[in-house]
Amino acid sequence: MSPRTGASVAGAIGLVALAGLGLAACGGGRLSRSEFVKQADALCRTADTVPAAAPARTAAQAALNARAEVSLRKRLAKRLDQLDPPSRLDARWATYRSLTARIIVGYREEALAARAGDVSRFNQLDAQVAGLQARRAKVGGELGFRVCGGAIRAPADPALVSRVDRACTAANQVARSAQPQPSGPMDAAAIARSGPAALAAQRRALAAVRAEASKTRLPRTYARFAAAFAARVDVGAQRVAAARARNRSELLALSQRDGLIATTQEAPAAQRLGFEMCGVLGQGGV
Repeated sequence: MSPRTGASVAGAIGLVALAGLGLAACGGGRLSRSEFVKQADALCRTADTVPAAAPARTAAQAALNARAEVSLRKRLAKRLDQLDPPSRLDARWATYRSLTARIIVGYREEALAARAGDVSRFNQLDAQVAGLQARRAKVGGELGFRVCGGAIRAPADPALVSRVDRACTAANQVARSAQPQPSGPMDAAAIARSGPAALAAQRRALAAVRAEASKTRLPRTYARFAAAFAARVDVGAQRVAAARARNRSELLALSQRDGLIATTQEAPAAQRLGFEMCGVLGQGGV
């Protein structure tokens, strides 16, 4: 199953409905690696073809979506658990399943935070879930998956990934600690007050991203990632301006634009590069 793009009550939780999965895991002893990967990816691919539910725009909707996420992910996990990989994959498969369980717990806690209207806690949990998904994607790549977990291969530039991820971690910490935290994508008053500090941190992270461009072994992918990162920073600047002007409709449109860039442009490149923080948290981070 492809990794979730992080979201917040201020943004959206996209759901992939797993109801109607048409494939049953096959029992009967250990599978070969190729058959194990084939069956697992087939289950995940089927899950990913089901249209996503409408994104949440309120805390109540976010709570409902998070509860549904728990139920749907548990269903897919149960089907995947029926697969028996070759013994040499046991340790990685156990790690993959453990991370899946932690992701499900994270969504359960998100539902509680959303129900309580605790935006800060919800955003913190959503970022943690996205980080777990990024880690699981790497394990999925080690198992040989091409679909399940949004599998990715080991990063080509681990040292670069570490440096850039540190810059993004610092920016995300500023954004999450800035007060007041917005209660939604159209909370103009809060965005106008806390947005400038978050924007300044994002710009520092962007400078770090650009400083590493000449060092990557995947220049084309990195260029796509950096361009998307810069586009999101630009949207962030526009959001601050719209908030100061109390333009709520523009704030909503910009939030939707940010989500689109994060999901369709930034995240695929970030995952290919192997980041665990930069670009993999969706609207929950830079």
